[in-house]
Amino acid sequence: MKNRDSLLRRTWRSMLFVPAHHQRMIASAHARAADAIVLDLEDGVPASYKAAAREMLPSAIDSLLGHGADVIVRVNRELAACVRDIEAAVRPGLAALTLPKVLGPEHITLIDELISTLEEKNAMPVGAIGLIAMVETADALGQITTISRASPRLCGITIGSEDLALDCSFAPTPDNLSNPLRSLVLAAVAAGLTPYGLPGSIAEIGDKAFFQNLADVACAMGLKGAFCIHPSQVAVLNTAFTPTVAELRWAHGAVAAYEQALRDGQGAVRFEGRMLDLPVVERARVLLSREQKMWSSKAL
Repeated sequence: MKNRDSLLRRTWRSMLFVPAHHQRMIASAHARAADAIVLDLEDGVPASYKAAAREMLPSAIDSLLGHGADVIVRVNRELAACVRDIEAAVRPGLAALTLPKVLGPEHITLIDELISTLEEKNAMPVGAIGLIAMVETADALGQITTISRASPRLCGITIGSEDLALDCSFAPTPDNLSNPLRSLVLAAVAAGLTPYGLPGSIAEIGDKAFFQNLADVACAMGLKGAFCIHPSQVAVLNTAFTPTVAELRWAHGAVAAYEQALRDGQGAVRFEGRMLDLPVVERARVLLSREQKMWSSKAL
């Protein structure tokens, strides 16, 4: 797909869920500083409001796009509702669809086909809209490698911590979610996708320190961003998933010191109290590349 490189350059540190039927929240969502606004048609919308939310969706998307926001839509899992959701959502400017409770690679393939048909119908480039797969069951977790490679439209993958915990009959704690998230990161990296998520519940809106710790642990695990449900969580995620000035300074210095060492005929060099060899320097280059990727994604 022609737009895959563009999609993969986008890394959203914070993706704020906003119920698609809540006009007041939508009207101010662009001002919340989230990297992306996720118009939610699934869990955030009561069953009796889902039809109205779907009808409101095109104007909500256009309104947010008019404010320069990156817009994502989370559709429903049930097939009939999912098809209607996607029909309402696919329009120029939409960045991605979030597909909850993914069953397996065939599920993504079918959704991909539907999106392609609608893109063509709306005179859009095929592949313009990305997909973020949400792994929320033990069965899907066991298929995470094949899920990650199911479509070139996939730009990210995440674990729905609450639903996965429910399916597995455990609490959504860091201890219980660490192994699933490690599997997610490995599968995503191997497939060239962005891994998203937190090792805990995004429902923690009252304890900022706890949520901050979740975000810091997620970053250390290799995750690049996360969904959130409250505006107060946005700044926490943006900070946690942004390299600090000190980290960037060290990375620039490390790369420069190593490149000078190579010119001097050395394969390793001491820099700021530690030895630098190729793997350490490559991590520094990845950090610098991550910064450039974030800036380029804002320019798209």
